[in-house]
Amino acid sequence: RILWPVWTGRPFYTTTCTQPFEFKAAAERFGLCVMASSPAFLSRITDYGMFGSRDLFRAIFSSGAPLTESTAEKIARERDDSAIEVYGSTETGGIAWRNWKPGVGQTPWHALQGVEVDAPASAPGLLRVRSPWTWQADWVSTGDLGQQLQPRHFLLCGRADDVLKMQDKRVTLAEMESRLLTQELVSEARLLILEGKRTSIGAVVVVGSTGRGSLSQTGGLKMGNVVRGNLRAWDEPVRLPRKGGVRGRL
Repeated sequence: RILWPVWTGRPFYTTTCTQPFEFKAAAERFGLCVMASSPAFLSRITDYGMFGSRDLFRAIFSSGAPLTESTAEKIARERDDSAIEVYGSTETGGIAWRNWKPGVGQTPWHALQGVEVDAPASAPGLLRVRSPWTWQADWVSTGDLGQQLQPRHFLLCGRADDVLKMQDKRVTLAEMESRLLTQELVSEARLLILEGKRTSIGAVVVVGSTGRGSLSQTGGLKMGNVVRGNLRAWDEPVRLPRKGGVRGRL
């Protein structure tokens, strides 16, 4: 949203819009524009009917994580044209792009010019990239699983490790489990991914001897709020578990 207009000599809006009405007002003020945003923001504003007018948005770019199927479909249906998704990371730079296509299952990614990608063709496996934008000249692991379809075309098939994107922010499940276990109340903890309209994290926590008395008095709901509240000192709320269960050891 900054480098592209600077590189091409185009003016750009310097205020970050966090609410749909701010975004719509800015677009109406300046007329035909290009939007560069994130999947999290796009998913929040797709119900406001703002993408139908091509007089406002010539193109929509999304980066940070793949769009959900429902968000990509809503944008494409309103505009009769899909958002342009860009895949990459801080470590690799830009890797690939795609336009969501209806009725084809998962839409393939196309490697950007000058970027080489490597992944197994028979089944999902580790996706590697080699390009001028990485931190070394050799192949670099993305940490993602991919499946090669043809030269320069591939599918993304999830993560190869326990790092995932929540609201465009990285979350390491093992680290969060460790943080839970540092709490005096907790003796065991497991995290899991909950798929739905928005991907979220669920937590199952077993309280130890210190917390059993409190659990019997306050109940699992209040105890869960205490455990989750203790995580707030370590991480921002958007990345914390949204659902969970707390119980004493059997």
